[in-house]
Amino acid sequence: SLHDALPISKPFYKRTMNLVIILLIMLSAAAGGGYWNYQQSINPANQLAKIGISFTDEAFFNAIKTNDMNAAKLFIAGGMSPNRIKKDTGETAIMIAIGAGQLPMVNFLITSGADLSAHDSQGQTLIDLALKQGNTAILKILMDRSGISPDTKDDKGRTLLEKAVDIGNVAN
Repeated sequence: SLHDALPISKPFYKRTMNLVIILLIMLSAAAGGGYWNYQQSINPANQLAKIGISFTDEAFFNAIKTNDMNAAKLFIAGGMSPNRIKKDTGETAIMIAIGAGQLPMVNFLITSGADLSAHDSQGQTLIDLALKQGNTAILKILMDRSGISPDTKDDKGRTLLEKAVDIGNVAN
């Protein structure tokens, strides 16, 4: 009979199916491991670690101050806020960028959602800080983004020019 001619058909089929199942399990485990590795490699904190930077406040503010755009982008991508406050000075990231005269960083922080109405511990605005720093390009960007014109008066009734004179950054 036909059945006697194919005595190995059932066990052969079973072994093949078991092998297929084992291979599928191994493939999915390998794919899962690969995906996990990929996720780890694109994790901003891990990318920073690769270039020798730890995911700390100090390193974040240092990247801002030194205009390290790649590091700053990784910090922001990793969840560091552009409005994070430096504990010892009370400054926000954008205040540090303004103080260091870092125009590209100021731009980057603005597009990342930096609060333009922030004040430092002495109550100085970002405009005050930019006037003090004397970087007209930064001052202009802040004015444009905040909707402030040269004749907009501050809470003390001074225009930008009067403020600049008071700060001593403009010769009389």
